Amino acid sequence: MASFLEDHLTFNQNNESPDYFHIWSGVWAIACQLGKRVWLSQGYQDVFPNNYICLVGPSALVRKSAAKNVAFGLLEDADPPMIVLPQKCTTEFFINRMLTGVRAEEVDGRLRTFTVPAVVCADELSSLISQATKMSGIAELLNTCYTCPRVYDSGTMLRGEETIPDPCINLLACTTTTWLKKNMGKDILEEGFFGRFIWIFQSTRARKIPRPVVTPELVKIRQTLVGRLVRYQSISGEMFLTEQAGVVYDNWYNSLETSRNAIIDAFIGRIHEHALKTAMCISVGCGEFPNITDHHMGVAIDLVMVVLKYLPEVADSLDEDGETNVRILVVETIRKQGRRMENGYEYGHSDLVKYLWRKPGCTTPLLKDALAYLEQTGLIKSRRDKKKTIWVLLDQPKE
Repeated sequence: MASFLEDHLTFNQNNESPDYFHIWSGVWAIACQLGKRVWLSQGYQDVFPNNYICLVGPSALVRKSAAKNVAFGLLEDADPPMIVLPQKCTTEFFINRMLTGVRAEEVDGRLRTFTVPAVVCADELSSLISQATKMSGIAELLNTCYTCPRVYDSGTMLRGEETIPDPCINLLACTTTTWLKKNMGKDILEEGFFGRFIWIFQSTRARKIPRPVVTPELVKIRQTLVGRLVRYQSISGEMFLTEQAGVVYDNWYNSLETSRNAIIDAFIGRIHEHALKTAMCISVGCGEFPNITDHHMGVAIDLVMVVLKYLPEVADSLDEDGETNVRILVVETIRKQGRRMENGYEYGHSDLVKYLWRKPGCTTPLLKDALAYLEQTGLIKSRRDKKKTIWVLLDQPKE
């Protein structure tokens, strides 16, 4: 029998959204059904399958909303116990809506308080993360709830201190690189917001279909998908990596390296969590709960590595101050204009400044920051020649 994600792709074969949008929207739908009932122990903390996913691409060209709407439609028909959070609201309203989902149940003779899982499905990330909501703490709320803590404490102006027990949020949104460039500032990046998201970038639609048709066969597949989502509501308990899956995960984890790009490294810092969360959803979608096999782990790793492959497209758009462009410009200038030495190229600081000062976007503060960054990462080093500063672009060792 085909897995949930395989059937999800088959159902969407007659629309224009890229397959990767459908795959990740399907992962999101599974995660919404599981909430905090399913977990994977990672020693000092548990990993839950909830995720924040953002479909990124040019406006109207890659059918982002179409992929999102199909997944959300399946979820609505499965009718899970969940709180659908509005995509445009204040942080206080966001919290108050989650508080309406607080429930109590008796477990082993004890009363347990919990919150019904919350779902955000936004046509535009801009509706959720506006300048106003950023200032009021929406990023902090999402950052904290990403790990599904036992409680989330917040203060609201009207109701004072509020406690949300066992919060769990799943988010699926769409955006463009243009919006990211204008709105996703360094403050958001430094708070860890970027790394908690899975950014799915696609630049073109999968195919052109002027008149999409949902055939009777596809209707049956959709009914099967909804039925599976309904069954996932009854799944609960701890999940486990098989021995082979553990080997696959460990080898991959130990091979990860930073990129020297602060934006991309924010994602790399959490890519292992994204892989584990995804593998949990794939296992459930394959009907093999509670076991995560080497196949599930391998597919999850492949998926997050594809995300990482295209992440520079997103990172470049976030570089609103042009820092990356200036760094590249500095390196290229030293290599092309500088003098070849035994271990690299060297170029005088004053010559570098004179050469670059007319380049678009190469302001004095950006140039200063670029030189400091490149020196800190070991790509260049400085030396003194009498009263002059010389920059040396070091040859990189061949792999």
